[in-house]
Amino acid sequence: YIQSNPFPPSLSLSLTVHNTKVRVFILT
Repeated sequence: YIQSNPFPPSLSLSLTVHNTKVRVFILT
């Protein structure tokens, strides 16, 4: 999941990790 956005890299990474966790939670 890579998307251009105005967020700083650290925040962007945090959002990506969060989205991944949510996705895994939904799939399980």
